[in-house]
Amino acid sequence: MLSKVFFLLVFTTSSAFAGYNSTFKAKTDDLTVVDKCETYEPAFFTAEPIRYFTVGIKGTKRAGLSEEVAITRNEAKILWQALYPKSSDSKIEKAMSMINRDSKLRNYFDLLVVGKIERGATYNSEGEILEILAYTYLVESSSILQMISNHFEGRDFNESDFFLSGGITYHDPKSGRTVGELDVVVGDSNTCTIFGIGEAKLGGRKSKAQKQLNRIKNFIRNL
Repeated sequence: MLSKVFFLLVFTTSSAFAGYNSTFKAKTDDLTVVDKCETYEPAFFTAEPIRYFTVGIKGTKRAGLSEEVAITRNEAKILWQALYPKSSDSKIEKAMSMINRDSKLRNYFDLLVVGKIERGATYNSEGEILEILAYTYLVESSSILQMISNHFEGRDFNESDFFLSGGITYHDPKSGRTVGELDVVVGDSNTCTIFGIGEAKLGGRKSKAQKQLNRIKNFIRNL
């Protein structure tokens, strides 16, 4: 009997600590990322120098953020009210009425619905609205395209050769404590090398975004 109790205790303890072996963990299964890359091994983050950038809403480049998505704070709120799982029926109906009257909002809404299907987005937080849209619209940014081109060193590449994803938590390798989250990553679909990391801020505060990027930099530097 004692041996069975001991075995159960060891098994339970081992299971509880099993997750601590994963330094980086994707919160959802992103179907746009090849399976071998979605493991996010620490080596993927140390293969080459990473370019760090910040992402905000419309007008935030003037405030010092490096990239922006052409959506206003109010538009993001309307979209979130339509997609938030705990929104009341009346809020959803009101939001959808506004969305259906605006072709730009309708386009964003359709992209966000696809993000729910393909990327496992939950929209439990309003910030997910910006993050999911960023994965689509950042590839139109000249600086992001230049970063991708630099990674491939002038070789021809297409959209299947790289990926933009996010929602990746990173953890203390010893304790398993969650240190933070990577909002946006840009990676090579063939080698899984991560060569870009972005911090998305719906509120557009550069200081907060930069502080979180610095924490990520230090974490990866010490891997």
